Amino acid sequence: MTSIMSAMILTTLLGVYHVFGQLSDVEYYCGNKPADVIFLLDVSNSIWGPDFQKQLEFVNSVVDIFQIADNTTRIGVGTFSNHFHREFALNKYFEKPQVKNAITRISQRQGYATNTGNALWHMRNKMFIESEGARSGVAKVAIVLTDGQSSNMAKTVYEAFRAKMENIQIFAIGIGSNINSRELRIMSSSPPEEFFFEVENYAALDAIKQTLAVRTCKVTAPPTLSTTTTTTPSTTTSLLDVAREVCRGKTLDIVFALDSSDNIIDEDLEKQAMFFRSLVDQFDILSGRVRFASFMYSDQIQKMFDLNEYEHSETIKDALMKLGTTAGSSRVSHALIHVLTKSFRRSITRPNAAQVGIIITGSPSKHMEQSKKVAMKAKRSGLQFIAIGVGEKVDSEELRVISVSSDGSHYFQLHSFNQLMKILPELVLQVCQVPEPEIPMSDQTCGDRQSADMMFLLDSVNAGKKNTRKALNFLKTLVDKLAIDKERIQVGLMSPECQEEKTGFKLNEFTNKESAVSAFGEVKGTDFHSILHQMRRRAFSPQEGGRKDAKKIAILVVDGELEEPLETLLEAQRARTHGVELYVVQVGKGKTQDELLMMCDEPTQQHFFKVDNYDQLMELVDKLIQALCDEL
Repeated sequence: MTSIMSAMILTTLLGVYHVFGQLSDVEYYCGNKPADVIFLLDVSNSIWGPDFQKQLEFVNSVVDIFQIADNTTRIGVGTFSNHFHREFALNKYFEKPQVKNAITRISQRQGYATNTGNALWHMRNKMFIESEGARSGVAKVAIVLTDGQSSNMAKTVYEAFRAKMENIQIFAIGIGSNINSRELRIMSSSPPEEFFFEVENYAALDAIKQTLAVRTCKVTAPPTLSTTTTTTPSTTTSLLDVAREVCRGKTLDIVFALDSSDNIIDEDLEKQAMFFRSLVDQFDILSGRVRFASFMYSDQIQKMFDLNEYEHSETIKDALMKLGTTAGSSRVSHALIHVLTKSFRRSITRPNAAQVGIIITGSPSKHMEQSKKVAMKAKRSGLQFIAIGVGEKVDSEELRVISVSSDGSHYFQLHSFNQLMKILPELVLQVCQVPEPEIPMSDQTCGDRQSADMMFLLDSVNAGKKNTRKALNFLKTLVDKLAIDKERIQVGLMSPECQEEKTGFKLNEFTNKESAVSAFGEVKGTDFHSILHQMRRRAFSPQEGGRKDAKKIAILVVDGELEEPLETLLEAQRARTHGVELYVVQVGKGKTQDELLMMCDEPTQQHFFKVDNYDQLMELVDKLIQALCDEL
């Protein structure tokens, strides 16, 4: 009874002294109250040397205010730039001079990155643990100082959320004009008005040390019998709420790829669709900022809808449930190619939108080298793949290959499709941190995304020598606008069997633009039916320079009407069956034969062109280049 009475009297006296100004705020709030406090310091090379010293002096001045001892306040420090480094643990020093000396000895490290998320992960998993001096029942406080935006905002806010859910109070201090205030507000504990500080420069840090110390001590105060005034982490703010805040105002184009191969049962295919429906609900569709597309894949592709097809979330979600049936083995590489070249074709992309392809796979790895090539091309073009592997058959290495990730970001590995909903918040965060391409798709070099073998075929038997020359000049102008090399676009030309003049050239005969353009001036006109047959049989073969992974394209310049339309159509359809994409350019005023329209690929308006005479061919150059390069 006596001890309880004494404690009550002491509490009353402290309150009286505080009211009448006899005790400072620091003395009132920062008595012998136990706390585990970890400082996370940005030590990247972007910080000027004298400013780095000011940061250390600031930390020491804050430490000065605390009462350091084994049973009161313990201090730990971690530093980060590209990588995290633990300077000293909570149980390393229990005397203030030792702590301050250790802080003074901290040096800058190499690296210009600001990997705040990684630092928060190490703090939570490697420093706030019992073996490193963390105590149960004692308030945990993290004080993060940085002068820049983190390298991965999604990871930063996710790790901050995880820390706060484990009752770690986070103070965020942003220094200078290069910080992301929104990121730091989300990272800090609630309310941000109490836990977030923003100063103009390192010299201004001194002005906030008293306030920071008091607020730190206020949140570390243990609850009393009479009242509880401590600030605790908000459990009402979910990670999805945090993710939506990060996503606010973002412009995104997102493509879903559902694994519908023989490895996937119908129930799991439906779970994929339901998961993507939930993802759609997290974004602002109505404003037009966010668009979605989707398809299913096995060893074939079944398109569901394109990016420009639906403008409302309900119609998107309805379309996602129209699954149909597919069969075949899984070819993730096919899905990647489809996203890169079809879903994000030039005619459908937006210059200010981030491009994200989300690939779900529940199948064993096949054709990983091809997947790697496509993923690297996607990365260079500004498209980010996020891979989700489900089940024991999935190879984690393929997930890393797809996402072009070495640090575990942009891919998930789950045991079953029932776990998909657990990753929804983090997936939303990762999607919203994908930047827009540095170079808009419309300005990227034709052939960067997909290599192509292009064969030009001339039907100029009835055109005469003069018009044939005009057709060849037209093709020369087209080729001059393409990137001709072994890695991107190869071109070839087919003309009739003719002994006295050059009849054409193979795909790999010329490996630069100048020689290819020049070659079009050395060729005679051609009989159309025979060369279409020859093209189908051998033009794209390896012996003639064809490449296995290159897109096969044939551009047919037809003079007037086809003399043998049915046979020519049959040859064209056989070519298309073998994966050749056909474009038709008709020259002449006559009515267009149905067979000509049936020869070319869909959509017809992008694959069929017509002019009245050869002088008008040059008017088609830009339109045809736009069509040819749409997926390249």
